[in-house]
Amino acid sequence: SDLPPETLAALAALADGDLGRARFLASERGLRLRELTERCCRDARAGQIEARPWTELLKLAAELGKGRDADRLRREGVDAAKRADRRARTATIDLALALCAAWFTDLIAHAEGAGELARNIDRGAELGADAAGIEVAVARRAAERAMETRRRLTVNVNEELALDALFHRVSATLGES
Repeated sequence: SDLPPETLAALAALADGDLGRARFLASERGLRLRELTERCCRDARAGQIEARPWTELLKLAAELGKGRDADRLRREGVDAAKRADRRARTATIDLALALCAAWFTDLIAHAEGAGELARNIDRGAELGADAAGIEVAVARRAAERAMETRRRLTVNVNEELALDALFHRVSATLGES
């Protein structure tokens, strides 16, 4: 890969030991997913959610879900292909939520003066700036909200509504500090 070693180390940490996930994160679409997730988190931190930046996450997840070929569609049938598309889309959103939780957790590390514990090690300067003035308990609640939303995905919630609710709640929570 042409990525800097610090970025590769961050992607490995964010993949939680899953080689397939790390490879995806190092891909063009994976890097885009990370970028979009960070933008959602930063916009929520700044209270700037009117533009609903998570719609771009949903679009990317839909693109990844449609990554099925016509032969497979004929072979497995339309319903099976739709289920596979849904699983791929949900897995992408799940990964985005994991990245979101990691970002908020990294804010905590920086706020506590332990930036070396952050998983997004290639984003140290940005995280340091984002952590300025944040209350640790508030950042913890934001991370918990992201993890709650991940759990809700397992019960087939509407993904758009789940992200909408998450980032509105996170923005309100972060507005407390």
